[in-house]
Amino acid sequence: MPDAFNTSSGGETDKARAQNTGWAPADLVLIAVGTVLVVAAILKIDAILTRQWPASYERILEALVETAAGFWCWCGVWRRGAWAAAVLLFLTFAGVSLFRGWAGHQSCGCFGTLRVDPWWTLALDVGVLVALLVWHPQRSEPGATKFRLMGAGVLLLLLLAAVGWLSVRNRPAWLHADGRITGGRGTVLMNPVGWAHDRMPLLKYMRHAQLYAHGRWLVVLYHHGCDVCQRAIGQVAAKLAVAKHPHHVLLLEVPPNGSLPASLDLRGMAHARVHFGRNWAIPMFPLYLDMHNGVVTRVRIYVEGYWSGF
Repeated sequence: MPDAFNTSSGGETDKARAQNTGWAPADLVLIAVGTVLVVAAILKIDAILTRQWPASYERILEALVETAAGFWCWCGVWRRGAWAAAVLLFLTFAGVSLFRGWAGHQSCGCFGTLRVDPWWTLALDVGVLVALLVWHPQRSEPGATKFRLMGAGVLLLLLLAAVGWLSVRNRPAWLHADGRITGGRGTVLMNPVGWAHDRMPLLKYMRHAQLYAHGRWLVVLYHHGCDVCQRAIGQVAAKLAVAKHPHHVLLLEVPPNGSLPASLDLRGMAHARVHFGRNWAIPMFPLYLDMHNGVVTRVRIYVEGYWSGF
């Protein structure tokens, strides 16, 4: 009988010691969930710093919420609250992924510019939710340990260092009217409105630019994800279809690149892309550039419903 008592007591002591280490299954799940959230936040921050995403309040708030929730899951303070916040977040993520997958989006937008099919992220969200529901913190579990708090602090320092490095590395550059690029290695900023009477500077960064450096062209500067740009291209296509005289139209896509809707009629129009291994930013999309022998003669901002001719 004493041996049985000692064995039982020793087993309970080992279980309590295992709990006191702060590495119960629920803790491991929260740490994994926190890591996923922080990685997603870093990728969003990188997309904002490189100007591949607009620096909107919604995007910034989303990255901050994911960062805060990730550190909360990591540090182990009030675990049941962190667990509830993680469940709420991933329920929201699952709903967004389901909507975007059903709508036919090519990417969920959950990991910055990293393109991931919404159905794959939906599977990830559901898997995380199942893990959270199966392994959830108990009231008897201890609070945060020094090791967990130190780990969260180290992770915070690494995140700050990563954001600082991305900020320095992705410092924006500027494209001048003469074609020079000065500044950092990040997104190239430009203002086509000031290009009038100068040689079109983007010709230096286009493949087969010699094909467009002669004759008169209407250049449409656009971005594939811009709904207004698609309407502008549709307007040009409609005018081109009924024009009495042939016109040269060049659709010039500014990176990051992507495909246009198949519903657009692009017959009779040339298509080119800016190639330089970087992203480019223009204050406003779309823009019409009248170009004669490679020189910009006029720059026009697209106004819906208004057409000033070729």
